[in-house]
Amino acid sequence: MLTGLLALLADRVNPALRIWVEPQEVGYFVKGASGEVWMDLAGKRQAIGVVGLFTAELQKRYDLRGAAAGLEVSWDALIGAYEPVRRARAVPRYPGVTRDLSVVVEEGVRWREVEGAIVAAKLQSLEKVGFVTTFRGKGVEAGKKSLTLTLEFREAGRTLTNEEVDGEVKRAVELLASQFQATLRA
Repeated sequence: MLTGLLALLADRVNPALRIWVEPQEVGYFVKGASGEVWMDLAGKRQAIGVVGLFTAELQKRYDLRGAAAGLEVSWDALIGAYEPVRRARAVPRYPGVTRDLSVVVEEGVRWREVEGAIVAAKLQSLEKVGFVTTFRGKGVEAGKKSLTLTLEFREAGRTLTNEEVDGEVKRAVELLASQFQATLRA
């Protein structure tokens, strides 16, 4: 939930700002459930904070009931990335096409890697790649996870056909299979 908040915050601060979390052990967070928050704006990367689940000891000290998470970010870094004047763009004349994919990958594969591979493939008419959720549990074998992502396609001068989009989605699936041994989740 906090990482979703980070994505929303990044979009509000500056649409070109990318924020992600790299796994890292932080003393007051549960081992394996914490990370360092990074941001990238126009190729300039910097660490801006930490996020994770608080340890049982910390929860007890502050009388927190149940699991609690925390997020610490540098507001100075975010304010420095703020774009006060948004650039307007025309409302698209033709509708976009959205496709959701759920792929099963090894536990060590990060969303940022998957997103980067799809963007680098330069799929025809791809407008946006978005993260939806990560699932571990029934139907997904141990040591693996399911990543759900959204692919948004659009052409400025015409409506895309299902066949065109299906072909590009197939390319994305093949790319993920070859780079990450990903399989479509049934």
